[in-house]
Amino acid sequence: MSGLRQGCPQPDDPPAATARPVIHPGRWFAGLAVGWTVIVVSLMIWAFVQSRREVIEAGRIQARTGIEKDVLYRRWNAQRGGLYAPADERTPPNSYLDHTERDVVTP
Repeated sequence: MSGLRQGCPQPDDPPAATARPVIHPGRWFAGLAVGWTVIVVSLMIWAFVQSRREVIEAGRIQARTGIEKDVLYRRWNAQRGGLYAPADERTPPNSYLDHTERDVVTP
């Protein structure tokens, strides 16, 4: 050991406890890429689930609206005695249907 100093780390010595860990750029980039991919995929899944919920809710709203319209029309029709509604103050005739046989008269 003529050319080596005492107390200095030698090439064959194990690393000291105070030595800084070596950062490998390839591993760091791979970890960053995996983390970013997990975040993006998670956001895509969340957006898909939210979109599906909104579409289902819009369908429910349209179905309720259609049912309410049908019930309202049937109630209006039943209040006037059936299919034909005679012209009166509550149900005036349509002025755009000016025809001589507009009002049906049955025996």
